[in-house]
Amino acid sequence: MTTNYDLAEKARAELPLMADAVARELGEGWKRVSGAVRSDGVKLEGPDGERLALYVDSSRPERVVIDGWLPHEIHEAGADTYGLRTPDISVALSRGARVISREIIRRLLPRYRAILAEARKRAADSRQGQADRDEAVQVAAELLRVPVPEPRRHGNVNDSVTVSRFHRGLGSTRVEVRTGGTVRIETNGTIDQMRDVLAALGQIPA
Repeated sequence: MTTNYDLAEKARAELPLMADAVARELGEGWKRVSGAVRSDGVKLEGPDGERLALYVDSSRPERVVIDGWLPHEIHEAGADTYGLRTPDISVALSRGARVISREIIRRLLPRYRAILAEARKRAADSRQGQADRDEAVQVAAELLRVPVPEPRRHGNVNDSVTVSRFHRGLGSTRVEVRTGGTVRIETNGTIDQMRDVLAALGQIPA
């Protein structure tokens, strides 16, 4: 007796050839690439950095599921992807590569490309925020006359960076620089030590 598992395994074995045919139907720049998103699937890459995963659902082995996913560099940039759910569709394998590709073009790519564009915008904003933070860290270190702190080994790219200095005799200043370049200053010492600091802060418009 042939089970769904047997049918799914057969379909998975044939999936790479089907994916190659789908890529050809999708047009110039589309290709199957190594490194599946899932262990039982294959991956297609588009001319503008699109990433699609094709896999067979064990419960419905007669259908191929295609979903879009966000490239690794989006997550590497520390982008906030909350609310960005990539779409997926399923198509009967028996309909062949031409129909599957048309369904991808009609039902999947418009929604997926909109999500991808928004994710890339968030990634660019994230990188800019990190650049602003790093520039502010340089300024804080120069003003406090201390070395620029080394990056954390296992930190998040959006982590804040702290610049600290201990003052001779008594007191210290700690500047927490956040992504985007905003800072939080914590300082303590005698009133004489802090007089110039307080005077400078008093110049900031209320």
